Amino acid sequence: MVKGRSHKHTDPASLPNDKITVCAECMEDEFFKEFIRAFATEPRCSYCDSGDGRTPIAAPFDELFERIYEGVTSEYNDAADEPVPYESAEGGYQLPTMGNHELLFEVGFYAGNDDLHDRIAQALPAHAWIRRNPLSLSEEDRLIIGWEGFSKLVKHRVRYLMFPENAATESEAVAPTEIIDALGNLVREQGLVTTIPKGTLLYRVRVHEPGLILTTTAELGAPPGEAARFSNRMSPAGVSLFYAGLDEGTAIAETYIRRDGKPAETTIATFEVTEDLRVLNLVNLPKIPSIFANVEETWTRPALIFLHGFVADFTEPIDKDGREHVEYVPSQIVTEYFRYRFRDGDGRPVHGILYPSSRVADGKACVLFASHEDFTDDWTFGKPSAVPVKLLTDRIRRVAADTTPTDEEE
Repeated sequence: MVKGRSHKHTDPASLPNDKITVCAECMEDEFFKEFIRAFATEPRCSYCDSGDGRTPIAAPFDELFERIYEGVTSEYNDAADEPVPYESAEGGYQLPTMGNHELLFEVGFYAGNDDLHDRIAQALPAHAWIRRNPLSLSEEDRLIIGWEGFSKLVKHRVRYLMFPENAATESEAVAPTEIIDALGNLVREQGLVTTIPKGTLLYRVRVHEPGLILTTTAELGAPPGEAARFSNRMSPAGVSLFYAGLDEGTAIAETYIRRDGKPAETTIATFEVTEDLRVLNLVNLPKIPSIFANVEETWTRPALIFLHGFVADFTEPIDKDGREHVEYVPSQIVTEYFRYRFRDGDGRPVHGILYPSSRVADGKACVLFASHEDFTDDWTFGKPSAVPVKLLTDRIRRVAADTTPTDEEE
């Protein structure tokens, strides 16, 4: 309120839309909070009456509504304008349609103020809303169904031979035989190859018999293939890879708890990255842009909707109850693809995968494409390039295993 003057608040319900203003605090949607802050031209909000009468804090309702309308109509339309079967004798449209309030709920929008939300809903055309092209799969659904079909195929039908020609689950979905290459293309398009910088510390946990002293890279790095007896998220039994956490707590939590009652000791080893490592980064995915964002941003929505769902599936916690031998198969195949076939936009391979911990909130774990032989130089067909990590021998410590999970790879 301006000092020395009185101000009488007008009920916004009595005002036409072109006289209404809205401040960021009256919006729950984060996109529109930022939108209003960026385009505020009015010094007072019609709904909460905040403002000093001088400083712009609110945007005109009409500008706000225009962006809402553009957003919802980018993906939804009146069923009357879509190829939807209609039978007057059988209840109208033969596909489910939505009213205005249902549409706003469908796109995840709520104004944060019931009166304002109702005004927005009333301002929308009284359509029978439906997703555009309702008889076809959306791009994100093509990818999602393709991944689901691939997972089902490799878990329950075929694993070691070429996929059958009729492997597609739906005619429009990305075929299971093509989903891995489609994933690689999305990784390049979204710039998901980043680096673990030189100097980063990686932590590994090994459980062993009491009294055993482990001090070398060969003992604390990736295990020998014959010792890799358990099926892991990124590698089947018998395949040796280097798993680590980016902090000690994550390294401990990400390993499997063996409850066999046998006495054991745990060694926690710290490795230092000696050169920048190129990795597929599944931790810091770009945010899914709002449906209300500019078209320059929203074109990535289908890919990012799929990628966020893919990472959630890829890192889902799975109990070591025998089911892991089946449930880990899709992520193991994806890992082999990125280890042996994938190349980034510059034609370079990656050293591993950085992924969110399935057991620690905000924890980060990684798998490096290095086996036991990479650390020992014990190669039948010649010596490979050195693994760019160094064991910090002064940071090896042992603790009682009864409070610590065992290493997945033991």
